[in-house]
Amino acid sequence: MTRSSGDTAPGGGQRSRRPRRSSADVRTALIDSAALVFARRGYSGATTSEIARLARTPPVTVYRQFGSKEGLFTAAVVEPFLGFLTDYTAEYRSLITDGADPAIDHKAIYEPSVASLYDHLNSKSYSVLALISALGDPEAAGPVRDAVARMDEMFARFNELSVDHWHRSGHTYKIEHAQMWVRLITGMVIGVTALAPLLLPEGLYRPGRTELIALMSQMVREGIG
Repeated sequence: MTRSSGDTAPGGGQRSRRPRRSSADVRTALIDSAALVFARRGYSGATTSEIARLARTPPVTVYRQFGSKEGLFTAAVVEPFLGFLTDYTAEYRSLITDGADPAIDHKAIYEPSVASLYDHLNSKSYSVLALISALGDPEAAGPVRDAVARMDEMFARFNELSVDHWHRSGHTYKIEHAQMWVRLITGMVIGVTALAPLLLPEGLYRPGRTELIALMSQMVREGIG
């Protein structure tokens, strides 16, 4: 008598089967696992075998889904980062163009902008860490170059919008300084999101999201005016 495949486990118990995942689910698992591994080990230190094992799929699936390790890095690290840049730029443009009168209400611009930046960077903290880890790695030069170029485009757009906003509010700033502010603000927010374990370690007072955003917004508001 033949035994039907997968009917029972040794000892007569019913053999459990792991539900089959869709191709989209496997792709998502690989992207999530890759972001974590690239953040922990850097581009060169990460292996497709470890990423596949964490995603519970054979290593060959990486190449079927993404073509190469670089393709996986682009999908797991660069594309989410670029997506954040696109979304945040649109939100910032809306705040600047549709917000309150710049001459009387800076809080209407600064606090929502800092809050949006915080939420975006916090949700993509592994991608940000992985991108930082890949800086200077020749194997990741292409994807990193694309991300840096897009980030420069974002800053250029922010500068254009911000300088116009500040001029309309009656302020006169050196253009060179104004161009640095958006970068410095972004660096500050990266510090309390992706780099929080380094800058806000356990044992140190760690404000919650609302308080952190209020503190950073106050610094921006009182520093820029």
